[in-house]
Amino acid sequence: MNMRRVFAIGMATALSAAASPALAAPSSEPETRSCIEMRSIRDSRYSDAGYFVSSGGQWWQNKAGQCPLFSPDRSARIVTTQSRQCRGDRVDVFQNFSGIEFGTCVLTTWERVNEDDVPPANPARKKDGR
Repeated sequence: MNMRRVFAIGMATALSAAASPALAAPSSEPETRSCIEMRSIRDSRYSDAGYFVSSGGQWWQNKAGQCPLFSPDRSARIVTTQSRQCRGDRVDVFQNFSGIEFGTCVLTTWERVNEDDVPPANPARKKDGR
């Protein structure tokens, strides 16, 4: 095989790979969004890993700057002027039963996650309080 032919085959391979990004290796970056429409949210959960919502048949995570206030036994009130929960919106974290406020965090970018990465729903409390 002569050098011109080897060069031509190599160039054709490189050009075809560059021209078809669908054939390239999948990106390891998660799909992201700036906002989630509130009317599309079907479920929400809190854990030490952040705030999770089910929207459009997919789960999304917002780490809210790794908010240390999130916990499965707490709730959050999103303070927004829109009908969406967006990056930059304030989150007031409180305990449902007592109403005690724990503080405020700020939403960051929403990242799509697999259902396996979503914490379980908050289990019902036992009647004896434990």
